[in-house]
Amino acid sequence: MIKYLKNFYLFVILIFSGYGILFTRQPEASFFLIAFAAFYQMLFKIKFNKVFINILLIWTTYAILTSISVKSFNPYLFIYNPSFFYAAFIGIKLLGSDIINQFEKQMYYLSIVSLFFFTWQIINRESLFSILNIFNVNHYTDYFSIERTRFNVIIYNVNDKAEWNFPRNCGFSWEPGPFGCFLVVAMFFNMIVHRFSFTKNKHFWIFLITLITTQSTTAFVTFFILSVWALLNNEQFKRVVFIGLPIAVFALFLLFTNVPVLWNKIVTEYSQVNDIDQMVDTSIKFQENYAPGRFASFLITWKDFQARPILGYGVREDLQWTRQQGAFILPVSAIGNLLAKYGLIGLFLWLFVLIKSSKFYDISASVKLFKYAWIFIVLSISIGFSIVFSPIFMVFYFIPLFVNKVISSKQKEYKYVF
Repeated sequence: MIKYLKNFYLFVILIFSGYGILFTRQPEASFFLIAFAAFYQMLFKIKFNKVFINILLIWTTYAILTSISVKSFNPYLFIYNPSFFYAAFIGIKLLGSDIINQFEKQMYYLSIVSLFFFTWQIINRESLFSILNIFNVNHYTDYFSIERTRFNVIIYNVNDKAEWNFPRNCGFSWEPGPFGCFLVVAMFFNMIVHRFSFTKNKHFWIFLITLITTQSTTAFVTFFILSVWALLNNEQFKRVVFIGLPIAVFALFLLFTNVPVLWNKIVTEYSQVNDIDQMVDTSIKFQENYAPGRFASFLITWKDFQARPILGYGVREDLQWTRQQGAFILPVSAIGNLLAKYGLIGLFLWLFVLIKSSKFYDISASVKLFKYAWIFIVLSISIGFSIVFSPIFMVFYFIPLFVNKVISSKQKEYKYVF
């Protein structure tokens, strides 16, 4: 019973991090995380330790400095991100380094669930949507609009565009891309647990099949990075990697240039770089929200970063240059938003835990070649998606801060002093 309770905690954090449920994308969701984590803390009598208190002190100091800098006090600056830290801390104290194994297993079952619903969607779209509508937890005004169809039943999400000739698998995430990236992260941990073995590794192949159904450019590029890392550290395949790498790059190029969904998306998003001013003017004129592609989003957030490079604007979104002109632009670049919101201080703190966690995973897997692959994987995801700052990713970053036993079966000791 205790085991199931602990795994349920991880499941809730994982579903929350997929942002498929509308509520999880609201600032108020941080209070749910705090209450949920506090309940488990009391239930399992978990005590705060020095490392976690130091994390909170560092963030509080940053929040105070930012509040002074932007001449405004907003409680969400002191609550929102710390709620993610708190949720991650409780999760790690509940499951230890085994939380990685449990994440991989839960992703496996969620992949199977997504393949079931995805197959149903291909065979009979209307019947699936009629069933999902009964249990739908999200309520949009465009269920059956010409442009988009949306449903969410917690473990599966539909975000279907009429322009797609073939449906895409969103899994439990709000879009196919984030779900695809979660799958790549699951494969990353699968390789650590299985020591880069592909044989008799059912989970890996299910992840790969599911990844293909997402048709996500970001996830495919990230998977390419993962593949190079895994093959280089596999004794059977590493000798042919250097020969096969150019072939793989060429095959990836052919994939992106010949699959309409992938190629058109790249062309469309890159073309937006020259349309930023027009996008701003249109938003001002018609008072509409726009979410530009990742390239344009980064350039938009870069201007905000240049205005406040050290601390960023925090949660003062009214200080965004587009907002000051009267436009409503919603940039999607995670790393761009990090720079704009939290400045170089936020970037330094993120890189600190990212590098520490990467070292931890290298030790866990006894990586010999292509060390720090975790950093490249996360950076690849961060170009397009904000899940790299979600509660579950905080778990991935904070593990080496709170445990001293690595993920491998040999249970090597990993000492870390904060």
